Amino acid sequence: MRQYAQQTSAASGNKHALALLFSAVTLTFCILISDFSNQISFLNYILLCLALTITCYFAILAAFEPTGTFLTTLYYSYMLYMFIIPGFFQTTNGKFFWYLNYRYTDFSITISAAIVILFVICVERGRHSFHPKGMRLSPSNAPDLPRSLSTPQIYRIALYSLLLALGAMAYLIARNGISFFFMTRGSISAEATVNLSSTDIGLLIAAPRYICLLAILTTAILLRRTLKSGGQPLIPFIFLGIAIVINALVNNPISVSRGQFMIEIFFLITTLLPPRSVRTRLYIFAIFPLALYMLLPAITKFNRLKNIELDFHFLSLTEALAHGDFDGFQSVLNVVSYVSEQGLYYGKQISSSIFVFIPRSIWPWKGTPTGVDAAEYVGYFFTNVSSPLPVEFYVDFSFFGVVFFSYLFGFCLKLLEARLFQFYQYGLIITTTYIAAAITGLMFVFMRGALLSAMSAVTLFVLAIYLISYVARRVL
Repeated sequence: MRQYAQQTSAASGNKHALALLFSAVTLTFCILISDFSNQISFLNYILLCLALTITCYFAILAAFEPTGTFLTTLYYSYMLYMFIIPGFFQTTNGKFFWYLNYRYTDFSITISAAIVILFVICVERGRHSFHPKGMRLSPSNAPDLPRSLSTPQIYRIALYSLLLALGAMAYLIARNGISFFFMTRGSISAEATVNLSSTDIGLLIAAPRYICLLAILTTAILLRRTLKSGGQPLIPFIFLGIAIVINALVNNPISVSRGQFMIEIFFLITTLLPPRSVRTRLYIFAIFPLALYMLLPAITKFNRLKNIELDFHFLSLTEALAHGDFDGFQSVLNVVSYVSEQGLYYGKQISSSIFVFIPRSIWPWKGTPTGVDAAEYVGYFFTNVSSPLPVEFYVDFSFFGVVFFSYLFGFCLKLLEARLFQFYQYGLIITTTYIAAAITGLMFVFMRGALLSAMSAVTLFVLAIYLISYVARRVL
């Protein structure tokens, strides 16, 4: 452990220089692909450059943290590669996927860039506002940590998750037939929207699929714990293999959204790869642009067809950056335009997200996804669009909401990181360890929004984890 600390200290000696270099290279690249003939004010150009530079700098520093985890890696990967870089390109070139001749004012761009800058800074301040117990390289903190679940309890959690996944798969087969898993997402959506409401689709189709994803998380944690403790890994390998086979059928990239498919990958990355390695985190951070800009638009085009066709091509970089999968900054512009005309929600969206489990029949004034409201306002014909977390804070309480809730979000990220680090460093596994790993896998879904939709998935995972953990801890 001392050797690891020395290696980490040596590797981080030039972290600020590397962060500045990465920021400069990324900013130069974005400037080179910008269209200066597009009518964007000099102030807005500077604000967009500032947002990009700050995010790049903080992302590299986070990768060098000795107690860092993949939670922060995924957070910054979304912010940079799915949100800010595409937003920079789209705004400076005037190439928005959902443009529809709607003209964004300089005021909307200024406010949107300011929201992003404040969000990134306040989240980072929240992350560094305290140092949780057990997040140091010295093992002296270990005795003060909560008591870990026993090995039989961890086995039972994995087993019960598998049984739930098998039950969810059997339900989907009984309801829809085995051919359901070989239909494209486009054909499934076309059929489901005819007979089901959005709530029914969530309960009858999406929820069983999320339950299957949970089996990957719990069995992978079991395997890592077994390998770390020097136990016999045969049964954990079998459990994980069964979970992967179930999800290869239920959550294959042909029939599910790219978000659900990414959750599956993120669960495996979070639980099985060595996160304490700065090199590993930097490699993953560097690979993300290739995966996102090449594979994500291709998967989207592929699985939204009514029939499976192999006649598709990868998009060029500029085509990918203007793709609808990277509409986050445009959604921020839409919400800012909406708020300037319609006013703030004053807590409606955040409260609706926190209490997402309350049916709309009981709570008729419950909010609708923010992205839907803003998309309808600017005239989209398709309203199932993103609403990134920074603008969810803005739509309720303006800049005060951005500052306060971004800081709180960073604070919560640190708490979750503490649980993950304690798992990696000391082998500590408690109920919140599973929740921290689950939210890491859901990071892109959570950050992309809308918050109301994302909290449905988060709530389902949290309730399922607590229920399974409760039963596992009370079985003799």
